[in-house]
Amino acid sequence: MAITLQDSVEVEGRIWKLQKIDFTLDDKTFSAYFYALSREHASYMFEAIKENGRLGDEMVATGKFDT
Repeated sequence: MAITLQDSVEVEGRIWKLQKIDFTLDDKTFSAYFYALSREHASYMFEAIKENGRLGDEMVATGKFDT
């Protein structure tokens, strides 16, 4: 199963761009993705992830859901 992410999304008239975090573990490089308004905004969000992040539940389904 593949997860497809859009390069950008519009939320309340603002464009959020896809950002990537790279990290190394056991000599292998892994990546995680999130959306931010700008590179500067992404840096603030990354700091918040480092300070406040926690592991969530395992993803068992992907797709677009209406809220």
